[in-house]
Amino acid sequence: IKSISFAAIFTAVLCIRGNLWAYYSGSGTAGRPYQISTVADWQTLMATPKDWDKYFVLRTNVNLGELVLTPVGNISNNFTGVFDGNHNIISHAVINQGRNDYIGLFGIVGAGGQIRNLGIEKVNVTGQGYVGGLVGNNTGMLTACYMTGPVTGTGNYVGGLVGANTGTLTDCYATGTVRGIDTVGGLVGWSFGTLTSCYATGSVDG
Repeated sequence: IKSISFAAIFTAVLCIRGNLWAYYSGSGTAGRPYQISTVADWQTLMATPKDWDKYFVLRTNVNLGELVLTPVGNISNNFTGVFDGNHNIISHAVINQGRNDYIGLFGIVGAGGQIRNLGIEKVNVTGQGYVGGLVGNNTGMLTACYMTGPVTGTGNYVGGLVGANTGTLTDCYATGTVRGIDTVGGLVGWSFGTLTSCYATGSVDG
């Protein structure tokens, strides 16, 4: 009986520690940002809105293996943290939410939010309105980011990188095809923000 009890306790400890190990490392501060290195790390980020005001760094290229994504940042919880791609790439994923607004790798980047030095390749994004390859709706700051995959919106405000922008884009570009109904653009669908040294080369249908 003592042996069985000890085994049960030991197994429980392993399970608890396993869950802790699955959480990305770091403390979410500027000095010790949360580190994203694996598919599991990205899944944790998607599922943890309480962290969306923290600091993150992408430590390596992450191939999501055709994983179906949900946006980081939404109408209830904007992403207001800092995500440094560290000149790495997120690739091979699908975001398919044709009946929903604010769709992209990041759904809504709020005031004060920053995304920088990030590439997105072979990611297929579909939403309704406010749809972008990187961000659906941006009021923050995007720097040195790009998107190469297709973006489709079944509504308005659809862009290759950002659907709607009242923030700042610097040194960004998009090369994928973009399709929407109204207010559609290769880089940004609609913008009253600031665009500096940005371009788009993909075809646009709207």
